[in-house]
Amino acid sequence: MTSSSLKNEATPEKEVTSKEEEQFLARVKQAEELAEKSPSTYKLKVVLWALIGYLYMFIVPVCLGLAIVLIIFLASKISLGFIAGLKPLIAATCIAFGCYVKALWVRFEPPKGNELTRAEFPELFSFIDSLTQKTGVKVDHVLLTREMNAAVVQYPKFGLFGFYENYLFIGLSLTLALSEKEFQSVLAHELGHLANHHSKRSAWIYSMRTRWSQIMTALDANSSFLLVLMMRFLDWYQPRFLTLTQVIARRQEREADQLAIEIAGAEAHARSFLAITARENLLSDRAIEEIYRSYPLETK
Repeated sequence: MTSSSLKNEATPEKEVTSKEEEQFLARVKQAEELAEKSPSTYKLKVVLWALIGYLYMFIVPVCLGLAIVLIIFLASKISLGFIAGLKPLIAATCIAFGCYVKALWVRFEPPKGNELTRAEFPELFSFIDSLTQKTGVKVDHVLLTREMNAAVVQYPKFGLFGFYENYLFIGLSLTLALSEKEFQSVLAHELGHLANHHSKRSAWIYSMRTRWSQIMTALDANSSFLLVLMMRFLDWYQPRFLTLTQVIARRQEREADQLAIEIAGAEAHARSFLAITARENLLSDRAIEEIYRSYPLETK
C-alpha cells in the first residue's frame, strides 16, 4: 500500500466522527425547518424534551423505590420459594435504584478562579451593578481568570436539586485588551444570555443546554458501575436535546448581541470582537504569569 493511499484511507474513528457530524447537521436542519414551518409546534417539542430529561432523573428513581417497597410487601404475603425465584429481579431493581440515587447526589466541581470582593474592588462592582440593573441578571460571584474571555455560568449549590448561583468570569487578558466601552459590551453580551428581555422560555432552555453539559461532566468525573444506566440515557438524550435547541441557542446569541448594542452601542460591540481577535495572541501566557505574580490575590 502506498503512502498516498494510507493518507487517503479513512480510519474507523474518522468515519464515526463524520457520521456523527452528519447526524448532527441533519437534526439541526430538521429543527430549523420545524421552527420555521410551525413555531408553536417547535416550542412545544422543545419544552417536552426538556421535561423528559428531568422526569427521567427524578420520576424513575421514585418508581424504582416504589417497586422495591412493593416487592418487600409481596414477600411478606407470598411463600419464600416464590420470592427466591424473583432474586434476579430484586437485585436488578435495587442496583437500578442505587444508580439513580447516586446520580441525584453527584458532586459538581465548583468554578475555579480568584474570587473578587466588593470591598476590594468597589469600582468594578459598581460597573457590574449598572449592567445587572440593565439586564435583570443577578451576579452572585465574580471570578478573575487568565483567559481572554468573559462568561456567566450557573453553578448548582445542591447538585441536581438546583438552587443555582450565577458566577461571572472575567479574564485578566480581556481587561487589558479592551476599552471600558468594549468591556461593557462583552459583559452585557454574556449577561444577555440569561436575561429575560425577549423570552423567559428561551432563557430557560438556553440555561438547560449548559446544565445538561454540567451533569454529563459531573457524572463522568464520578465514574461508577451504578451510573452506567444514567450515562447511557444521557449519551442518547443530550445530543438530541442540543441539536433540537440549536435554533434557540442561535437566537439567544443574536438577542445577546442586540442587548449589548443597546447598552454599549454598536461601535463598541463591533470593536470588542476586533480587539479580542487582534490582541488575543499578543498577551502571551508568560506576560499574564508575570502580572499574576505581582497580583495580590492567590492564583488558583
